[in-house]
Amino acid sequence: MDTPPSPANPRMRSSIACARCRRSKIKCGNSGANTICKACEASGRDCVYPTSAIGGGGGTKGESDTAAKSEEKRPRIRKSETHAAGKGAHNTAAQKESTRPLEEALDPSVLTPKVWQEVFDLFQLHFATDLPFLHSPTFFAPLCGHAARLPSTVTKTTPEPEEAEIVPGYEMLLLGLLALTARFHPGLIAYHSGASQDKTTDPVATSEYYASALRGLVVGVKGVYIGQPNLEKIQALLMLGLHEWGMCKGIKAWIHVGLAIRMAQAMGLQFDDDLDEEPWVLSSAMKIEAQHLGFGGSREYPLDPASSEAFIDEEARRRTFWSCFVMDRYLSSGKFRPAMLTSEDVKLQLPSSEQSFMFGERVCTNLITGKCSGSASRVKRKACIFASMKEKREMWGRERSSYHTKEDGKNYKDGGSDKDETNIRCEIDADEGLLSRFIRMVEIWGKIAKWSCAGGRRTAKRAPWNPSSTFYQLRESLSKFHESMPRPLRLTSNNMQAHLTQRTSSPFTLLHTLYCLCLIVLHREYVPFVPLRCDKPTGPLDDPAPPELKDAPNGFWEDSAQHLFKAGRDMMDLV
Repeated sequence: MDTPPSPANPRMRSSIACARCRRSKIKCGNSGANTICKACEASGRDCVYPTSAIGGGGGTKGESDTAAKSEEKRPRIRKSETHAAGKGAHNTAAQKESTRPLEEALDPSVLTPKVWQEVFDLFQLHFATDLPFLHSPTFFAPLCGHAARLPSTVTKTTPEPEEAEIVPGYEMLLLGLLALTARFHPGLIAYHSGASQDKTTDPVATSEYYASALRGLVVGVKGVYIGQPNLEKIQALLMLGLHEWGMCKGIKAWIHVGLAIRMAQAMGLQFDDDLDEEPWVLSSAMKIEAQHLGFGGSREYPLDPASSEAFIDEEARRRTFWSCFVMDRYLSSGKFRPAMLTSEDVKLQLPSSEQSFMFGERVCTNLITGKCSGSASRVKRKACIFASMKEKREMWGRERSSYHTKEDGKNYKDGGSDKDETNIRCEIDADEGLLSRFIRMVEIWGKIAKWSCAGGRRTAKRAPWNPSSTFYQLRESLSKFHESMPRPLRLTSNNMQAHLTQRTSSPFTLLHTLYCLCLIVLHREYVPFVPLRCDKPTGPLDDPAPPELKDAPNGFWEDSAQHLFKAGRDMMDLV
């Protein structure tokens, strides 16, 4: 005879099950009627209970079966359909996931200096190779001090009498930084999840929340935040373009990057004064044209052109343009998305090393064509431009020195540097920076992608081993690039571990991943599509297959196949 359970240990058995668990004949882990069971919560479905369970026994078996059948016939709603449903609405999917209003996107009580430091570190870890323009001390300067100095999109009821002046576009820059990095920050993800315990905000949706706030500044309120181009607005648009690209919105990314490129060109970022044939600082006609464009006529010279601060400012401008160049090559593909920038029109040296950028050491680097930009004629020309800029700076200082001496003790008249501007170090050959090499690799990738999208071997008029063929020239470019890399930059396990230790693994990995991708896209053009009857590497079997491909030099196809599959293996090891 069974012993009935004691009152101290009652037998736990739920008599309430949702319609889905009843139909599937599985255990329904719920906390009572009208609560979401574990199975429905895990699958993202609506948890519906039969009428008898909700009414406390007032229903019948037929009513339960009817409720179960109605739940069974209910169409399943996928997450992609949920996002698509709100595509045309003003509020995006990010706003549905995050309960925070967009006006509070830059709330200083949430984005404390500690959070900004963490966000900046995330950016340097994940995105500094593609967008290398942020200089740590310069970026944090407006964020230092009292929290009231933090820019915010929140409308302030009481104006701050001593609030720091914010550069136009700086709010856009901060939102762009958050759009890229918020998905990696646990604190921001938890903040946008709110107090609800049943649902957690998607990390990607957290980034999308800040991207939505940035889009509002770009296109909202008659686009007043676009206005006159400046460096911060260009950088913010590049960040937004990279975010959109990561969200598989290639067309939107291409448009935003295109807007950034047009701004950069209007500011003349593609020219170094000492490399330009007619720099606007030495030409009266170019000064008038710059004044008409709205950015050159009232240029001030508070910095000594030979100082480290001036070089940091110049290098940030250079890096911003090269970021435009990199994103342009990333997003340009095929007939309907052509590249906007050509390397032949760029009169700008490549970025310096990270150490030179951080400490403001003036250096000369290679040009995108591979030639050193630090020739004797360029140094002489730079000295001439420096003299002109110093003269303008002294004139500017005489006009402003009395005001600044009274207000903040700055005297711009005697702030010159005794540094010899003709003694400039060159970062070339083995001393060339990793970022500079990466941009040259991006240029090679752009040529290979353009050739491949234009038809590749199907439009080639010469055999691939012919020195005048495009394939041969692109292969030689890759070979010379690889041979020019010093030993610390070669792809080995020891070098990879060393770069991980020095926190330079991101540019190192991206450089070699892009190199492998170039080899794969280039050599796959002449690989047989379905080599079922091939006992060794051979040329293409499908049309068009010109007769001259049968007269390949000895070992040509074997060497091509070896490069192709080794690149694939190296990419798998990297990823």
